[in-house]
Amino acid sequence: MFQILIDLLKKNGPIVETMQAVLELGCGCGRVLRYWGSVHGPEIHGTDYNPRLIEWYRQNLPFAHYGLNALYPPLAYADHKFDFIYAISVFTHLSGELQSLWMKELARLLKPGGYLLLTTHGASYREKLTQRELEIFDEGRLVVRYEEASGMNLCSAYHPESYVRNQLSTGYSICDFVPAGTQREIYQDKFLMQKNECNA
Repeated sequence: MFQILIDLLKKNGPIVETMQAVLELGCGCGRVLRYWGSVHGPEIHGTDYNPRLIEWYRQNLPFAHYGLNALYPPLAYADHKFDFIYAISVFTHLSGELQSLWMKELARLLKPGGYLLLTTHGASYREKLTQRELEIFDEGRLVVRYEEASGMNLCSAYHPESYVRNQLSTGYSICDFVPAGTQREIYQDKFLMQKNECNA
């Protein structure tokens, strides 16, 4: 996944080594963040809402800076701090309301022209949906199970590509879209977005 991030950025223009700051939202167990230790250039930040994981990071991956977040924004960073933010398997476990709030918060944190990468449960998850959920999905609307468990794996969100393009990505331009299954063993869709210059 780390190499896919780097390759997507390189394909679409930005050079990681010239960036000033990168943030992983929902860094979890560090399966991606740990590889940033080999990249020279940007200041690396990670945030999660599990305090045990954050403490482990601080002891075992001291090359980066870590913060504890709540389920709801904001994060304790200044406006326009980051060149690149990514969230892997985060928006797949949030209610529609929380997704909208986090998209606005990440826009606040990104520099104008900065990049955002999200992964989603897209069309490859159609067979997991009930008939009614499938109808909603095929209408281009977000499907969320167990919204009350947002932030936990019990909550599952399913994003039609058109929903991401037409609603979730408001204020951003989509630079690249990689459907699940087209790159190694990555089972979620990937959207690379660029914050619009006027979306300050």
